[in-house]
Amino acid sequence: MARLAQAEIQERLAKAPGWALAGDAIERTFRFPTFAAAIAFVDKVAAIAGAHRARLRARGRDRDGRAVTLRPV
Repeated sequence: MARLAQAEIQERLAKAPGWALAGDAIERTFRFPTFAAAIAFVDKVAAIAGAHRARLRARGRDRDGRAVTLRPV
């Protein structure tokens, strides 16, 4: 797949609230009231991503594990 031009990336990000360019990828951080809610969200995303054979990285963003950052890889 060809890489998008910087202008096209910015145009598409303008239509995707919460997503931002981070290096050469896009990412978004989601925050949850509990660690269990964060893990449940990751499980749901994993099921959808797996069905589409998408590659995705999820990582905790705070000490209590209630924030998750998603980044396609």
